[in-house]
Amino acid sequence: MASLSTELAVGPGVGGERHGPGHSVVRRALRTASQETDRSPCHRSHPSSTLCDVNEGSDLGVVIPTQNRWSVLERTVEALRRQTVTGFQLVVVVDKGAQPPSFLNGVQVVERSQGGVSAARNTGLAATTLPIVLFLGDDTIPDVDLVARHLAVHRRHPQAEVGVLGAVRWHPEAARGRLQRWLEWSGNQFDYRTIVGEEAGWGRLYSSNVSLKRQLLLDVGGFDEDFVFGYEDTELGLRLDAKGLRLLYEPEAVVQHLHRYTWPAVERRFLLVGGAEYLMVRKHPEVPPHFLQKLTSHRPVSPVSLWPRLVDLVPSWAGRLRREAEERADACYSKRLAPGFVAGWLAAAELDELGEPVLDGQFEQVVSARLGEQRWLGELLPLLPRGSPLLAMGCSATLAMALADAGYDVTFVTQSPADRGVLRRRLQNRRVAGDRLAIKELEDLGATDGFAAGLVFGSEGAGVEGPALAAAERRSALVAVSLPGRRRPDASEPNRPGGAATSIKRGRQAQGATVLRRRYDDGSELRVYRGGGPRHLLRGPSRSRPPVEAAKAYLGRWLGRRPWVPPNVSRPARRG
Repeated sequence: MASLSTELAVGPGVGGERHGPGHSVVRRALRTASQETDRSPCHRSHPSSTLCDVNEGSDLGVVIPTQNRWSVLERTVEALRRQTVTGFQLVVVVDKGAQPPSFLNGVQVVERSQGGVSAARNTGLAATTLPIVLFLGDDTIPDVDLVARHLAVHRRHPQAEVGVLGAVRWHPEAARGRLQRWLEWSGNQFDYRTIVGEEAGWGRLYSSNVSLKRQLLLDVGGFDEDFVFGYEDTELGLRLDAKGLRLLYEPEAVVQHLHRYTWPAVERRFLLVGGAEYLMVRKHPEVPPHFLQKLTSHRPVSPVSLWPRLVDLVPSWAGRLRREAEERADACYSKRLAPGFVAGWLAAAELDELGEPVLDGQFEQVVSARLGEQRWLGELLPLLPRGSPLLAMGCSATLAMALADAGYDVTFVTQSPADRGVLRRRLQNRRVAGDRLAIKELEDLGATDGFAAGLVFGSEGAGVEGPALAAAERRSALVAVSLPGRRRPDASEPNRPGGAATSIKRGRQAQGATVLRRRYDDGSELRVYRGGGPRHLLRGPSRSRPPVEAAKAYLGRWLGRRPWVPPNVSRPARRG
């Protein structure tokens, strides 16, 4: 990802990466290609630091992965056909079973071995035998001299370890959007503004416009196919750096990025990046979690801040004022993106700790579940004193551990000894959570145990009426129950989960009285009501609330709060 470049561009090289089973097919092809290259006349007749002459297009292959985005791909292919240099190879990698349109006639089309951009690029790499490989995106439309510019730098620097980074600029049809401008000046997608001189640094290896010597790529095994989306090019740059990569910046080798972002698309992008950053730090513990640190430690932000709109009114020549406006606007964006990013990180951590593939299969399902729990906790936790004792009977073990890491005393009720064993194994390397998280079965709860809140999330029908809910109601001052999407209740239905054992009394302080009720766009609902637990647990240290904080609490109560973002997200543990 782009914003790592400032921190990592001159970072130390490391090796020892771990690859998943998704590598097998393409990796065997890459190893075979590497062996054939070693036996080729060109490779034998030159030292390892040089290549055959790179003075014509026939030395270069262009690799473009696509996922059925035919309309924008057609514009990219047509721009390549108008290049000032001819004779280069064009490889388009498509999904398995895709029906290529007619504009790809004459283009080498290959099917990827499995899902994900890494697998697609490796498939394209295996399909070419040319000494230089230029990676583009299907929505990065090249200027007419793009290939010539890349070849010119390689001609001046024929050494195997030299790569060329081209510039990515917004296409005029997409450049006017506010989100596009933010992505550019913040460096959250591509960080070109901080490049000094011609050395770009490995942290800026952007596969939307970068050319590398094929032999160097083969030497490191290509892209790591565990990375389905996000961080795949940064991780490759890290391994190439260990082989001596010099990435030279050619600002005149330009592609026009034709991608119109919407806010839901940006949120989904950062949700996926959250999982990818976890995997990056998991494989390379020395790499700092850039986005995790940025999105969870931004400056305080008003819930009605206008800085995302005002920043565009501050001219770039305003110096310090412009930097202050950018920092404030970026903090607003960070606050909005943090819940989804952290949900992606937590989902990847959960799957990794359970021995499942991190960014495949169940990832998006687990992300959706974690984000739902964060949403419910965002409503509940402001009602509780910090560090309150919590009874977790329906939330995931992942969120229970995150609550413990955040300073809450959590009692997590498991359904079986097997579940308890799995959770204990996950806790082995979590010192903070292990100190503040007790694992019990339902029958182990003492009659005198009391909790500020009982969490009964993911309740389904009869599950709401079972012994777990009854136990939570007896022991908790507040009970938080989430209900799946269903019809709206009749006016005659009680103002709490139907069928629960405790009778309803009128008044906000009566047991069973609703404290908060929130219905969401997907039809799901959160209900928080009074339980029979000790009320004193809801009273925190007495302190006067500043007017601004009181106003924010009032607005959050009536307009809805942002999902909870755990303040102390655990980093992956080292493994042997």
